[in-house]
Amino acid sequence: MLTNTKFIFKLNEKETGFLSKPGIAPKAGQVYPIYIPRLMIKIPNTLPTPGTVTSKGSLVFKNGSGCKVYANPVVKTQNYINIKMEHNSTWRGVGKRVSALKYNVEKGTQVICNTKSNLIEDMTFSVDV
Repeated sequence: MLTNTKFIFKLNEKETGFLSKPGIAPKAGQVYPIYIPRLMIKIPNTLPTPGTVTSKGSLVFKNGSGCKVYANPVVKTQNYINIKMEHNSTWRGVGKRVSALKYNVEKGTQVICNTKSNLIEDMTFSVDV
């Protein structure tokens, strides 16, 4: 019997990640698209690209007529995770300064993704590598 549908993947407290796009660096508390190689092994690190794929939907289940399962055949995909920047992190020395408080960052800039709860939803990132 299936009792849990959550996939359990043990994350390290600190995972290496990379910025998925160039632009103005986020401020503390803002989210930014991050590519994490350990979680996205077969996903290319291209510019952030949300999309959809079509699956066989309900056809993958072989249930009796009294216990039909509906599964949407359209699945949303993306090649990044939106992660919030930590308050104690700064872009000084990493990004190119464009004004007093703004920095330009390059795609592929290395960051550290921090998690203590093993949940992607609770993950934050810092620039201190």
